Amino acid sequence: MLGMTLVCSAASIGGLTVVMTRFVVPETDPFTLASVRYLIASACLLLLIAYQGRRFRVDPRDRLGLIVLALIFFAAFPYCFARALEDTTSARGALIYACMPLVTMFLAAIFRIERITSWKFFAVLFAIAGVWSAIGFDVDAPPNAIRGDFIMAMGTAFSAAYTAFAKRYVMKYDGVAMTAWSMLLGSSALFGIAMIFGTPFSGSLDLSLKGWGALLFLALPGGALMMWCFISGFRLVTPTQAAIAVGCNPLTAILFAAWILLEPIGWGSAVGFALVTMAVLCANKKSSPPPSSGAI
Repeated sequence: MLGMTLVCSAASIGGLTVVMTRFVVPETDPFTLASVRYLIASACLLLLIAYQGRRFRVDPRDRLGLIVLALIFFAAFPYCFARALEDTTSARGALIYACMPLVTMFLAAIFRIERITSWKFFAVLFAIAGVWSAIGFDVDAPPNAIRGDFIMAMGTAFSAAYTAFAKRYVMKYDGVAMTAWSMLLGSSALFGIAMIFGTPFSGSLDLSLKGWGALLFLALPGGALMMWCFISGFRLVTPTQAAIAVGCNPLTAILFAAWILLEPIGWGSAVGFALVTMAVLCANKKSSPPPSSGAI
């Protein structure tokens, strides 16, 4: 339950990052926003691990895997996340991202990372049903919402791949130190791309006071704190259980989008919250062991 509390807290903060990203992205470009956000967050985490005296030495056999995961989760995913929210709403974006448990579950099953029990399968169904109920089917779509939805789906696949394959590295190494260095690597690579396709030094960082406030939120509680909660909890739960917690993401996104962005909120939010709560409980439910061969 401690692990689920931490990953649910991370997902809840993540819901607010959806809103903050949609709030600030019109003032900047997605390459710059995503890279600067995680550069600041990685700097904070690196200061923390330096203060605590943590060391991160990587087995040479794991270097390629860690580099690929860093580029997937801290370069490809944040770009898709920010780019998608240029076109679609907070609610639709959070809805699509909340489908990540399905992708994670199938990846974990295909590669035999985790055995999928009937309870976990029902947990995924409850989570998806809760998200659809919370957001509803009548959200007014912007003109390019379909394009944004597709880009968010790509980002969801990247995030699911990280959730499925990063588990063994999180258990093998210091999870916070691994995350900090991976975040620095991925965001540095993305910033290099931003210098080619974005405008970090010629307009994208000329933000308003509210824009800088949103960016700092995305970097600190929405970056460093969120990832600390996620990695700390991730050590205590399975990949599917961690992915189930993503259901908390759209619920907080709905509430804060209604408050900050004046996006509509439907009656299904209460039902959605109940379904997501059931999903978390099902994900933690242990299946009964099969009877022994000597049982009568």
